[in-house]
Amino acid sequence: MSSRKSKTKNKMKNIFQKIKEEKLTPDEKAKMLSVLKDFVKKTPIEISSVKKTIKSPFYLPIFNTIKQRKFAIPTAFLLIFILTTSTTFGAMNSLPGDILYPVKIFNENVKSAVAVGAKAKARVSTEQAISRLEEAERLAKRGNLTPEKAEEIKIKFEEHSDEIKKNIEDLKKEGNSDFAKEVSSHFKDSIGSQKEKINKLTDEDRISTSSRESFSDITSDVEKEIKNEDDKEEIKMENNKNSRVFEKDNQNRSDKIIERENHENED
Repeated sequence: MSSRKSKTKNKMKNIFQKIKEEKLTPDEKAKMLSVLKDFVKKTPIEISSVKKTIKSPFYLPIFNTIKQRKFAIPTAFLLIFILTTSTTFGAMNSLPGDILYPVKIFNENVKSAVAVGAKAKARVSTEQAISRLEEAERLAKRGNLTPEKAEEIKIKFEEHSDEIKKNIEDLKKEGNSDFAKEVSSHFKDSIGSQKEKINKLTDEDRISTSSRESFSDITSDVEKEIKNEDDKEEIKMENNKNSRVFEKDNQNRSDKIIERENHENED
C-alpha cells in the first residue's frame, strides 16, 4: 500500500516538475500575445440596452453560504492571472495525450464562459471546433492519431458543433441571419478544407490510410447533420419558390378575369 502511494507521489512530482520546466521562446511569447490581442479584438463585449446582472463564471455558490461575497476574486483579475502564466501559454500548442492538454481545454472553457453575445460565442465555438481538426491533423502527421485519441477529439468536436448550431439559432432569433449564414458557411468550408489537407497528405504518403479514416470518422456525424440541414433548407426554399409561382399564376388569372369582365361591361 505504501509502495503504491510512493509511486503515485513520485509520478505526480515528475509531472509537476515537467510543468515547471516548460519555457517559452521569444517567438512563442510574441505569438501568444498576438493571439490574445486578436481574441480581444474579435470578441468585443456587446452592451444590451436592457440592464441585467451577469453572473461571473468564477463565482462559487459557497460565497452565498458563508456570506462573504466581498472576498470573491474579480473576474478580470483572475483572467489576467490565468492568461499570463507560462504554463497556460505553453499549453496552447499541446495535443491530446500531452501533460498540458487539460490546461488548454480549461483555457478554452474560460473563453467560452466570458464570451458575451451570440456573435462572440459563435466565433469562439467555431475557433475551438477548427482547433480540434487541426489537432487531429498534427497527430496524424506524427502517426499518433490512435483510435482513443480520435474518439476523444470526435466527442469534443461534436460538442463544439452542437454549440455552433445553438449560436446560429440565437443569431437568427436576434435578426442576424446574414451573420448566422456566414458562421455556418465558414464552419462547413473549414471542415472541407481540413479534409482536403488530409487527403493530400495521404496521397503524398505523409500520413497513413488508417489515419485518414480516423479523421473522416471524427467529422462524419457532423457532416451528416449539416447535409440534413442543407437538404431541409433546400426543400424549404423550393417550396417557397413554388408557392410564389402559384400565387403569381393565381394573380395573373384573376387579372385576366377582371380584364375580360371589364371588356364585356364596356360592350
